[in-house]
Amino acid sequence: MKVIDIYNIYKLLNDAKLTKLADADKFTVIRAMRQLKPIYKELQDAIDDASIKCKPDDWDEQTRRRQEFDQAHGTKRLNELTLGEMNERESIVEYITKYNKDVDECVRDLANQDRETTYTRLTEEAFGKLLESNPDWTMQQILAVADVMTEE
Repeated sequence: MKVIDIYNIYKLLNDAKLTKLADADKFTVIRAMRQLKPIYKELQDAIDDASIKCKPDDWDEQTRRRQEFDQAHGTKRLNELTLGEMNERESIVEYITKYNKDVDECVRDLANQDRETTYTRLTEEAFGKLLESNPDWTMQQILAVADVMTEE
């Protein structure tokens, strides 16, 4: 499984509720998370390091600029912005997008590495209880968790 997939699943499971699962199934999820956590932490640490190292010299100024724009125009719809405001917004978006791409590029090799995982999977019934415990999950989230946490 790719490190980035483990990272995303760990974040999702970390926020998941386990209220409707039987105790044994709760422990199955917890044991799986214990195995995923070091991989999650490795990528999170790499992201944190890259975020610091890739920060441009004018980051604080640009962050202030974005906050001021959001305070002044945050509730406006795009079609309510003037041409000057649209240009300002586009400039801010481009700046942040470039920064995010730089960070992503720094961690891409690690994120795309394959890692072996050997934890116990949930039965279909237990997975159903996990879904009942988390009714706000989207279909994309459900499928991602199913791929990682259910028996094949």
